[in-house]
Amino acid sequence: MDGLKSTLKAFPVLLIIPSLVILSIFLFYPLVRTIVMSFYSLPLLDPASYGSFVGLGNYVKLVQDGGFWEAFLRTVYYTVAGVVGAYVMGLITALVLASKMGSRGLIRVLIISPWAVPYVVAAFTGRFMFDYQYGAINLMLKYVHLIPENIGWLMDADLALLCLIVVTIWKEFPFATLMLLAGIQSISQDFYDAAKVDGAGILQQFYYVTWPQLRNITNVALILLTIRIFKLFTLAFVMTGGGPGDATELLILKTYFESFRKFNFGYASAMGTIMLVIVMMFSVIYFSLQREELE
Repeated sequence: MDGLKSTLKAFPVLLIIPSLVILSIFLFYPLVRTIVMSFYSLPLLDPASYGSFVGLGNYVKLVQDGGFWEAFLRTVYYTVAGVVGAYVMGLITALVLASKMGSRGLIRVLIISPWAVPYVVAAFTGRFMFDYQYGAINLMLKYVHLIPENIGWLMDADLALLCLIVVTIWKEFPFATLMLLAGIQSISQDFYDAAKVDGAGILQQFYYVTWPQLRNITNVALILLTIRIFKLFTLAFVMTGGGPGDATELLILKTYFESFRKFNFGYASAMGTIMLVIVMMFSVIYFSLQREELE
């Protein structure tokens, strides 16, 4: 009988062992391996120094690398612009979907559809839309006589990152829409009825009722959007490839290029570890917000 009780207690642990094994192979081991590699010099094209322990040498090199800081600041700008744009678009569309207007089902499908589009497809679509010769953006702007000739959106260092941000916002705003729509629909109608009795208009109802009730969901949405956009690789890689020049070379792209074009795995691992630390910081903030909400 005691043996049966022990077996039943151990049964839940036995159920999660396969998942732990898979996570260890495909997640934990690569993470630990990357961190360990960041302390070594691993230039594949220089066998003489390959495998030598350099301690914090790669991180010191990062601090002194102007290209790293340019990519980092570019990534911060891209992330902030993408998060703000996706959140504002998500809030507007969530308010539209929550309103009592006709054809909400069709509008909801149209608004949420970008989220279902794979990143590769979204990147190629953006690349086609902003194409110099055949892009739909140039065709529409010329049709309404806003531009006299085609603009090389993705060939201009000042415009390429802006185009990438636009496509990123289009791809990510449905995520914010769903979160904010769920928050809006969870607000009791009694609050709005009381506000109407007090003479509050639509804008006052939003400012005094809707916005305060969305505070917790807003914090979570912003954190999750930041994590998603900060580590987003596919859009930039497929749409611009980091160009023209290094105008759209985000930190994650620079890490990839350092590893698979320059074959400097130790230095690339240090960059990856820095990105891991940043994402973990935002993850800690996210779980802290979730814990406060549950309490």
